[in-house]
Amino acid sequence: MNFKVGQIYFWNGGGWLGSIIRKYNLLKFKRSDVTHCGIIAAVSQNEVLIYEATEKGFVKSYYPIPWLCNKIDLGFCYIGQPREETRNVLENCQKYEGRSYAWIDYLAIGLAFIFPKIKISGENSLICSEAVARVLYDSSKTINFAKEYGISYDTLTPEHIFLSKQIKILTK
Repeated sequence: MNFKVGQIYFWNGGGWLGSIIRKYNLLKFKRSDVTHCGIIAAVSQNEVLIYEATEKGFVKSYYPIPWLCNKIDLGFCYIGQPREETRNVLENCQKYEGRSYAWIDYLAIGLAFIFPKIKISGENSLICSEAVARVLYDSSKTINFAKEYGISYDTLTPEHIFLSKQIKILTK
C-alpha cells in the first residue's frame, strides 16, 4: 500500500461504542462498513502519522506501516483517497489538535433522524468524522460532506465519508 498525505484511514472497530455506531449505520444506511476514521497527515519510510478524534480528543497517532497493511489485509481498515487535491493537511490537522472529544455529538446524531441540520458542539469539540471533514474542507476548500448530505458537521459519521462520492476507497 502506498500511503499518501490527505488519505483517510477508516476503521471497523469493536467495543461498546463501535457496536452502537454499527447499529446506527445499519438503521441509517442499511449497511455498516466503518465505525471510525482519521486522516493521514505525514508518511515516513516506516510509519504513518494519522490525526484522529478519540476519547483523548483530536490527537496524532503513529502507526507502523506493516501493522496498517496487515489490518487492511484482514479487512479491519480501509484507505480512502479524496477525489480533489488537498494542501497543507498537516497544518490543518494541527489547527484542531487538542480539541476535546464531542461526546454530545452522539446525541446530535441520534436527533438528526428528526432534525437533520441540528448542530450542538461546533468545532470546539470533535468526533472523528467531523474532524476529518473539517480538515479536508480546510485543505481543499471544495470537499464538503455536510453540503453533500445536507447535514451539519456535528452529525457526519464515518459511514457518510466512506460512502461519499468525494472519496475513492482504495482498499476493500
